[in-house]
Amino acid sequence: ITVKDTDILAEGEDNNGDVTIETNDKTKAATHLLGIAGSTVLGVNTIWSWVQNTHTMGISFENTNLDVVKTVSGKNVFVGSKNTTNLSAQGTGVAVGAVSVAVANAKATDNSTAKIDVINNAGGGTYKFNADQEISFGAYNAPELKAKLSNNGVGIVNALVSYTTASASSNASVNIGNNNTFIASNVGFGAYVGSQSSGNPTAWADQTSFGFGGVSLGTAG
Repeated sequence: ITVKDTDILAEGEDNNGDVTIETNDKTKAATHLLGIAGSTVLGVNTIWSWVQNTHTMGISFENTNLDVVKTVSGKNVFVGSKNTTNLSAQGTGVAVGAVSVAVANAKATDNSTAKIDVINNAGGGTYKFNADQEISFGAYNAPELKAKLSNNGVGIVNALVSYTTASASSNASVNIGNNNTFIASNVGFGAYVGSQSSGNPTAWADQTSFGFGGVSLGTAG
Protein backbone atom coordinates (compact mmCIF):
# COMPACT_ATOMS: atom_id res chain seq x y z
CA ILE A 1 0.00 0.00 0.00
CA THR A 2 1.35 3.42 -0.95
CA VAL A 3 -0.12 6.58 0.57
CA LYS A 4 1.21 9.43 -1.58
CA ASP A 5 0.49 13.14 -1.19
CA THR A 6 -2.70 12.30 0.72
CA ASP A 7 -4.42 13.52 3.87
CA ILE A 8 -6.41 10.94 5.83
CA LEU A 9 -8.89 12.33 8.37
CA ALA A 10 -11.15 9.90 10.26
CA GLU A 11 -13.89 12.05 11.78
CA GLY A 12 -16.67 9.54 12.41
CA GLU A 13 -19.40 10.29 14.91
CA ASP A 14 -18.37 13.13 17.22
CA ASN A 15 -14.92 13.05 15.58
CA ASN A 16 -14.24 9.61 17.12
CA GLY A 17 -13.19 7.71 13.99
CA ASP A 18 -10.12 5.49 13.78
CA VAL A 19 -7.60 5.24 10.96
CA THR A 20 -6.54 1.66 10.19
CA ILE A 21 -4.16 0.81 7.35
CA GLU A 22 -3.12 -2.83 7.18
CA THR A 23 -1.58 -5.39 4.85
CA ASN A 24 -1.60 -9.10 5.68
CA ASP A 25 -0.19 -11.91 3.54
CA LYS A 26 -2.06 -15.07 4.60
CA THR A 27 -0.95 -17.16 1.62
CA LYS A 28 -0.97 -20.95 2.02
CA ALA A 29 1.22 -22.98 -0.32
CA ALA A 30 1.85 -26.72 -0.23
CA THR A 31 3.59 -29.26 -2.40
CA HIS A 32 3.39 -33.03 -1.85
CA LEU A 33 5.28 -35.38 -4.15
CA LEU A 34 5.14 -39.17 -4.27
CA GLY A 35 7.79 -41.05 -6.24
CA ILE A 36 7.97 -44.84 -6.70
CA ALA A 37 10.54 -46.68 -8.81
CA GLY A 38 10.72 -50.47 -9.14
CA SER A 39 12.85 -52.97 -11.03
CA THR A 40 13.97 -56.57 -10.57
CA VAL A 41 17.59 -55.41 -10.92
CA LEU A 42 18.01 -51.69 -10.20
CA GLY A 43 15.45 -49.29 -8.75
CA VAL A 44 16.34 -45.58 -8.76
CA ASN A 45 14.01 -42.88 -7.41
CA THR A 46 14.66 -39.13 -7.10
CA ILE A 47 12.16 -36.57 -5.77
CA TRP A 48 12.47 -32.85 -4.96
CA SER A 49 9.69 -31.10 -3.06
CA TRP A 50 10.35 -27.35 -2.59
CA VAL A 51 8.25 -24.34 -1.64
CA GLN A 52 9.57 -20.79 -1.12
CA ASN A 53 8.25 -17.30 -0.26
CA THR A 54 10.18 -14.13 -1.15
CA HIS A 55 7.24 -11.72 -1.02
CA THR A 56 7.40 -8.19 0.42
CA MET A 57 4.38 -6.78 2.27
CA GLY A 58 4.71 -3.05 2.81
CA ILE A 59 3.03 0.24 3.61
CA SER A 60 4.69 3.50 2.63
CA PHE A 61 3.84 7.17 3.17
CA GLU A 62 5.35 9.65 0.74
CA ASN A 63 4.92 13.43 0.48
CA THR A 64 6.48 14.90 -2.66
CA ASN A 65 5.52 18.52 -1.85
CA LEU A 66 8.17 20.27 0.24
CA ASP A 67 5.86 23.14 1.17
CA VAL A 68 2.93 21.05 2.45
CA VAL A 69 2.71 18.86 5.54
CA LYS A 70 0.31 15.96 4.97
CA THR A 71 -1.85 14.77 7.88
CA VAL A 72 -3.15 11.42 9.10
CA SER A 73 -5.58 12.02 11.94
CA GLY A 74 -8.14 10.10 14.03
CA LYS A 75 -9.06 9.01 17.51
CA ASN A 76 -6.55 6.17 17.01
CA VAL A 77 -4.14 5.54 14.13
CA PHE A 78 -3.15 1.92 13.48
CA VAL A 79 -0.68 1.00 10.73
CA GLY A 80 0.30 -2.67 10.39
CA SER A 81 2.16 -4.81 7.88
CA LYS A 82 1.92 -8.57 8.45
CA ASN A 83 3.16 -11.81 6.92
CA THR A 84 1.58 -14.98 8.28
CA THR A 85 2.09 -17.32 5.33
CA ASN A 86 1.88 -21.09 5.73
CA LEU A 87 4.29 -23.13 3.59
CA SER A 88 4.47 -26.92 3.49
CA ALA A 89 6.77 -29.20 1.49
CA GLN A 90 6.27 -32.96 1.72
CA GLY A 91 7.86 -35.82 -0.17
CA THR A 92 7.54 -39.62 -0.13
CA GLY A 93 10.01 -41.72 -2.12
CA VAL A 94 10.23 -45.49 -2.59
CA ALA A 95 12.85 -47.39 -4.63
CA VAL A 96 12.52 -51.18 -5.09
CA GLY A 97 15.05 -53.49 -6.74
CA ALA A 98 17.90 -55.89 -6.12
CA VAL A 99 19.87 -52.66 -5.82
CA SER A 100 17.74 -49.65 -4.78
CA VAL A 101 18.82 -46.00 -4.84
CA ALA A 102 16.50 -43.38 -3.31
CA VAL A 103 17.33 -39.64 -3.32
CA ALA A 104 14.83 -37.22 -1.75
CA ASN A 105 14.78 -33.56 -0.76
CA ALA A 106 12.01 -31.60 1.00
CA LYS A 107 12.62 -27.88 1.50
CA ALA A 108 10.46 -24.98 2.79
CA THR A 109 12.07 -21.52 2.96
CA ASP A 110 10.90 -18.01 3.72
CA ASN A 111 12.85 -14.87 2.75
CA SER A 112 9.91 -12.48 3.02
CA THR A 113 9.80 -8.92 4.34
CA ALA A 114 7.15 -6.97 6.26
CA LYS A 115 7.86 -3.25 6.41
CA ILE A 116 6.48 0.23 7.00
CA ASP A 117 8.21 3.32 5.58
CA VAL A 118 7.55 7.02 6.11
CA ILE A 119 9.69 8.31 3.26
CA ASN A 120 11.53 11.61 2.92
CA ASN A 121 12.60 12.06 -0.68
CA ALA A 122 14.85 14.90 -1.82
CA GLY A 123 12.64 17.94 -2.36
CA GLY A 124 9.71 16.29 -0.60
CA GLY A 125 7.73 17.14 2.49
CA THR A 126 6.74 15.36 5.68
CA TYR A 127 3.76 13.71 7.37
CA LYS A 128 2.03 14.59 10.64
CA PHE A 129 0.30 11.72 12.46
CA ASN A 130 -2.18 12.92 15.07
CA ALA A 131 -4.42 10.88 17.39
CA ASP A 132 -6.43 11.60 20.52
CA GLN A 133 -5.43 8.30 22.11
CA GLU A 134 -2.96 5.96 20.33
CA ILE A 135 -0.65 5.79 17.34
CA SER A 136 0.71 2.32 16.60
CA PHE A 137 3.07 1.24 13.81
CA GLY A 138 3.85 -2.49 13.67
CA ALA A 139 5.62 -4.78 11.20
CA TYR A 140 5.03 -8.45 11.99
CA ASN A 141 6.60 -11.35 10.10
CA ALA A 142 5.76 -14.82 11.41
CA PRO A 143 5.55 -17.45 8.67
CA GLU A 144 4.89 -21.10 9.44
CA LEU A 145 7.19 -23.52 7.59
CA LYS A 146 6.96 -27.30 7.50
CA ALA A 147 9.15 -29.78 5.64
CA LYS A 148 8.40 -33.48 5.93
CA LEU A 149 10.14 -36.34 4.14
CA SER A 150 9.85 -40.11 4.03
CA ASN A 151 12.51 -41.90 1.94
CA ASN A 152 12.59 -45.70 1.63
CA GLY A 153 14.59 -48.34 -0.22
CA VAL A 154 13.83 -52.06 -0.56
CA GLY A 155 16.47 -54.41 -1.99
CA ILE A 156 19.49 -56.56 -1.32
CA VAL A 157 21.57 -53.37 -1.35
CA ASN A 158 20.01 -49.99 -0.48
CA ALA A 159 21.48 -46.49 -0.84
CA LEU A 160 19.44 -43.65 0.67
CA VAL A 161 20.18 -39.92 0.46
CA SER A 162 17.73 -37.65 2.29
CA TYR A 163 17.70 -33.91 2.98
CA THR A 164 14.98 -32.00 4.85
CA THR A 165 15.18 -28.22 5.41
CA ALA A 166 12.82 -25.68 6.97
CA SER A 167 14.53 -22.28 6.91
CA ALA A 168 13.24 -18.81 7.87
CA SER A 169 15.31 -15.74 6.93
CA SER A 170 12.40 -13.35 7.41
CA ASN A 171 12.68 -9.59 7.95
CA ALA A 172 10.55 -6.89 9.56
CA SER A 173 11.24 -3.15 9.72
CA VAL A 174 9.73 0.24 10.52
CA ASN A 175 11.62 3.16 8.94
CA ILE A 176 10.76 6.76 9.80
CA GLY A 177 12.32 9.66 7.85
CA ASN A 178 13.47 12.94 9.31
CA ASN A 179 11.09 15.61 10.63
CA ASN A 180 7.88 13.57 10.55
CA THR A 181 5.77 14.10 13.66
CA PHE A 182 3.64 11.80 15.82
CA ILE A 183 1.30 13.30 18.43
CA ALA A 184 -0.89 11.15 20.71
CA SER A 185 -1.31 10.07 24.32
CA ASN A 186 0.48 6.80 23.42
CA VAL A 187 2.86 6.26 20.49
CA GLY A 188 4.42 2.89 19.69
CA PHE A 189 6.64 1.38 17.00
CA GLY A 190 7.53 -2.30 16.71
CA ALA A 191 9.10 -4.81 14.32
CA TYR A 192 8.65 -8.50 15.13
CA VAL A 193 9.98 -11.67 13.50
CA GLY A 194 8.95 -15.26 14.28
CA SER A 195 6.60 -16.96 16.72
CA GLN A 196 7.24 -17.67 20.41
CA SER A 197 4.71 -20.51 20.50
CA SER A 198 6.32 -23.90 21.19
CA GLY A 199 3.23 -25.60 19.80
CA ASN A 200 3.36 -23.64 16.56
CA PRO A 201 7.04 -23.07 15.69
CA THR A 202 8.18 -20.87 12.82
CA ALA A 203 10.15 -23.66 11.13
CA TRP A 204 9.60 -27.40 11.56
CA ALA A 205 11.31 -30.33 9.82
CA ASP A 206 10.56 -34.06 10.06
CA GLN A 207 12.44 -36.83 8.26
CA THR A 208 12.35 -40.63 8.17
CA SER A 209 14.51 -42.95 6.05
CA PHE A 210 14.30 -46.74 5.97
CA GLY A 211 16.31 -49.32 4.08
CA PHE A 212 15.08 -52.91 3.95
CA GLY A 213 17.55 -55.55 2.68
CA GLY A 214 20.89 -57.20 3.19
CA VAL A 215 22.99 -53.98 3.07
CA SER A 216 21.64 -50.47 3.66
CA LEU A 217 23.58 -47.21 3.36
CA GLY A 218 22.04 -43.88 4.33
CA THR A 219 22.88 -40.18 4.33
CA ALA A 220 20.55 -37.66 5.93
CA GLY A 221 20.68 -33.93 6.48
